Amino acid sequence: MDNINSKFIKAVEFLEKINVIISRKELAEKLNYKPSTLTDIMKGRSAINSVALQNFCKMFNINLYWLFYGEGSMFSDLSEIDETPETPIKELNIEQRVEKLETLLNVR
Repeated sequence: MDNINSKFIKAVEFLEKINVIISRKELAEKLNYKPSTLTDIMKGRSAINSVALQNFCKMFNINLYWLFYGEGSMFSDLSEIDETPETPIKELNIEQRVEKLETLLNVR
C-alpha cells in the first residue's frame, strides 16, 4: 500500500479515536467521495486522490511533511496531542469537531 495512503488511514483512525471523526460517511461526504469509495481507501484497495487529500489536510490541520515523509508530528506545528478530550463531542458537526481539535491542539 502507498505510504501516503497508509498515513491517511492512520490519521483517520486517530481522529476517530479522539472522536473528531464520528462517522466515515460524514467524512466521505466532506471529501466528495461516496462512502464505499472511502471504505475502499481505508481497506487499501484504492488510493486517495490529491484533491481529497489536500482538503483532508486543511480540514484537520494534518502536517503534509509527516504525510509524505513520515517525519515530525501528524499535525502541523505540534509536538504532541491530548488524546483524552475533557468532554465528548459526538453531538457536534464536523466543523465544530475540527474547532474542538484545534483548541485541544492549541492552534487557534
